[in-house]
Amino acid sequence: MATPASPAGAGTSNTHDRAFDAADAALLPSLFQFRFNLIPRSAVFGEDQPPAAAAAVRRYESARANLASCDDLGPFGFHLWHDFLGRDEADQLLAFCRDVPMWQDRQGSTDGGKRMCYGVTLDESYRVVSEEPLPPVIAALGQRLHRFCREQCWPAACTDVAEQPPFRQAYVQRYTDNQTLGFHFDHRREFDELICGVSVCGHGTLLLGATSGEQMVSDVPRTLARKTVRAVELPPLSLYAMSGMARYDLRHAVVHGQGEPRISITFRSLGSRAQRPAGASPRPRPAAAPASAPALPAAVVASAAAAAAVGAHDARPPCPYGARCYRIGNARHLRDFRHADSGVPAAAPAAAPVAAAAAAPAAAAAVCQRQECKYGLECFRDDPQHFVDFDHPAAHPKRQRRA
Repeated sequence: MATPASPAGAGTSNTHDRAFDAADAALLPSLFQFRFNLIPRSAVFGEDQPPAAAAAVRRYESARANLASCDDLGPFGFHLWHDFLGRDEADQLLAFCRDVPMWQDRQGSTDGGKRMCYGVTLDESYRVVSEEPLPPVIAALGQRLHRFCREQCWPAACTDVAEQPPFRQAYVQRYTDNQTLGFHFDHRREFDELICGVSVCGHGTLLLGATSGEQMVSDVPRTLARKTVRAVELPPLSLYAMSGMARYDLRHAVVHGQGEPRISITFRSLGSRAQRPAGASPRPRPAAAPASAPALPAAVVASAAAAAAVGAHDARPPCPYGARCYRIGNARHLRDFRHADSGVPAAAPAAAPVAAAAAAPAAAAAVCQRQECKYGLECFRDDPQHFVDFDHPAAHPKRQRRA
């Protein structure tokens, strides 16, 4: 029987009137759904954000900046259960892993880490290449895990994860002495919200961090000393689950010290926006979840059409994230980078009208007009993307540092 062991306590102290807590966590999902292209902001609070929501965001940002001192990770959407696996179940999984003929190299690993992927296989652009049934012993665990998750409450989740469809992909990770899995997040577009990991054997440490652009954990003690990184011990037979901000806003890494080799299995279900091969029928989604990404703003499409009329060669560099890009609704990003699957009209013939070419700069300028940040000089955000999406006064210190 699994026992809940979510790192919990009295919460963390911060500079605001009270700590970030479960009440704030219940409000944050609606606030952040628009940020991750789940729903438009106007569908949450209309044009204005109530004061209580702004206060919750400030408390969240403060807790996020001091993650190492957070006693309770539940409001972030991170949960841990001890003894989820039974001994017999773990022995069957270990027997299966011992019979794996050849392990694959872990993507991006430089320390010899190994993995195996079962179920849905995606290419580097996160398009579905193939799908095979999960091995019976892993499928049985995935089905039990899915039933378990449907019985839990997920107050910090951004979507109705209790209605998330069955897991269709299982990553088996193998760690030996001093091997790590660098900071990353499971892609928002391609996978559904709830991500679950089961520790079959061996002790590990999960690092939950407010990090940006970092990958490998080259210096573990130095990483653990950072205020923005929280370490969670993962004992054998345990289960962790990530939803809400732990899933969408924070990154996570895994480190393994010395001793017994560690084997873990990560379960994910395929999101509705993962690209499927031609002819494949889309998987039905619950009514509570959006069926597609938000439509592109009219100004974006107009700008792209005008730019396409200039000539057959698009001078914009390709988006480095390709089909995995989740900023498809960001006007500035669309203006600066080329997206093959964004719905932007393809380049027109070189003999396009001169008038359309002349209209392109004006349309692009209209797209670049950003909404002013409501906090002005008092804005405390550290996210570089925030300063791209919102305009700030020229005297703002963080804007001056970025200039």
